[in-house]
Amino acid sequence: MIFIRLGAFRLLRKRRQTQISKPAHSRIGKMKANMKKNRKPLDKSLTPEQCAKLLAVAEGEMKGLLLVALTTGQRIRDIIALRRIEVDMIKGIIHFHISKTGVTVEISLDPRVRMWIEQQPESIVPVEPDTPLFPQLARRGAVRTSSYCRKLGQKVGVTVSAESFRHTFVRQLMEKGTPIATIQAIMGHRSRK
Repeated sequence: MIFIRLGAFRLLRKRRQTQISKPAHSRIGKMKANMKKNRKPLDKSLTPEQCAKLLAVAEGEMKGLLLVALTTGQRIRDIIALRRIEVDMIKGIIHFHISKTGVTVEISLDPRVRMWIEQQPESIVPVEPDTPLFPQLARRGAVRTSSYCRKLGQKVGVTVSAESFRHTFVRQLMEKGTPIATIQAIMGHRSRK
């Protein structure tokens, strides 16, 4: 099965241009050849078993973050910026404002995420609609939250990056046969580039 990665075409085009414009025997060519040997694989997606391990050890807001990330494919910074008003429990929709592109995306609310939200103390006690869905993680910030995700992965022997959840979500959609244009719309991309 062939997996198409977003941006892979541009990466290949850049590689071809650098190979054509610079001879392999030059110093820069040698450095790039060494970088290629040491490069990590492009596929950063997680297996279902790895996802289950992460969810098993995650607690509180981190568990909610992982559930939302794995079921929506959104960036960590956009997830921790979610406000309670952006989660419509009646219609079963989450409204994301994609900070990178400025696009607003509506994604259906996964039953596991709904259950997690309903189990939170804030679901029983009335709170302001502008309250963050993940208040502790929002205070911590995207960089520290991503770092905590990596540490959580190390705890269970899973390599996790900030993009792992996005890659996993896209891989799952592609395996289901979802059209590329639909995937790009869900991910908040403006064009096919």
